[in-house]
Amino acid sequence: MQARAQEAGKPSRYFNPKPLGSVQPGSKTALALRVLREQARNDTGGWVVYGDLLALMGRSDGRSIHWALDLLTRRGHIEVRVHHGRRFSYRITPEGMGD
Repeated sequence: MQARAQEAGKPSRYFNPKPLGSVQPGSKTALALRVLREQARNDTGGWVVYGDLLALMGRSDGRSIHWALDLLTRRGHIEVRVHHGRRFSYRITPEGMGD
């Protein structure tokens, strides 16, 4: 049905303002990107330990932040370094600086 409407030159009535996988302004994903970009500009190396990242983001509950960091890692916007098997550090990549 959607394809027929587009073929006829009519706009689709199924517009999604939040496409799957997009980073929404004000989301924790956008906040994580902003904080990691700032750290890359201010700090030598730009690596931020997970606990420090939570503090910089002003959050104590890491569940949604963990999901955001996982998404950003899968997209190549950030890289992860593991310390002693349980402690994680994050750093923005050149791809992450461009968004």
